[in-house]
Amino acid sequence: MSPYWKQEIVQVGEYVVRRLHKYRALTSIPYVRCIRPCLEGTRGPNWIHGVEQNPILDLAREIGASTLSPPESAPLIFDQTGQPLSPEECKQCSGLMWGIIEEAFENSNKNSASIPQDQSLLDFFKIKLKEKDLPKFVEERVLQTCRSWGDYIGASIEKQSLKYFWLEETIGGGNLFLASTYKAILDRITKDTYAQAKVQLSTEVGFVSTEGTGSTNSVDTPPSQVQVTTLNSTHHDYDEVVMTAPLGWLKSRTAVFRPQLPARLLTAIENMSYGQLEK
Repeated sequence: MSPYWKQEIVQVGEYVVRRLHKYRALTSIPYVRCIRPCLEGTRGPNWIHGVEQNPILDLAREIGASTLSPPESAPLIFDQTGQPLSPEECKQCSGLMWGIIEEAFENSNKNSASIPQDQSLLDFFKIKLKEKDLPKFVEERVLQTCRSWGDYIGASIEKQSLKYFWLEETIGGGNLFLASTYKAILDRITKDTYAQAKVQLSTEVGFVSTEGTGSTNSVDTPPSQVQVTTLNSTHHDYDEVVMTAPLGWLKSRTAVFRPQLPARLLTAIENMSYGQLEK
């Protein structure tokens, strides 16, 4: 936090920052200047995804957190009849899928400007599998395996744009399991927040508006750019507001913003979906 800015956190929950819980993701109320809460710092996934230039890993090292890199086990894949594939078949399908995904990342990074808007990741999978001249049944099996990628990103490979696929690329260097949990890291993150910011917990936000010209709390308050109104009709004026909201809440309550969000953002919110992983 910059010492030259007055920081304020307005949040519905009882904590400034805690790990995400999926069961709250669709029901939580949005809050301002905070990270999504949950009940305990030790709950939720305890992975550090990617170790190359990852600031979370830097914090883990700073506090002396315990991490480990578990060996990756061979994938277990079932065919469309529910029968497990042999270890060799699993290795083949998985290897081809991740190999093509790496090619897709590389292609999207290099050629995004020239890739057609309507070309999907599925199209790229089909092209690459044809190039490998595999037996038809193997090609179909691998293509079925490739569909599992949609579970990671929250959109089927039919809907995933190849043009913008580079946006899905993660930090490299493998994954670490945080054996000591995120609690100490979160305590470190919130230390500066509590020291430098005015924190209002258990405060539910009703509207975020840029329509007003000043605060209703005091005639001496100069005009502001953003006004946050809580459900108890208290108004807060800010130069800038950073707001986080669960996607499920946002889909059903876009009217919280005054004036209405631009059409392109409303369309993006409507079309966005969740994956099987917490991100």
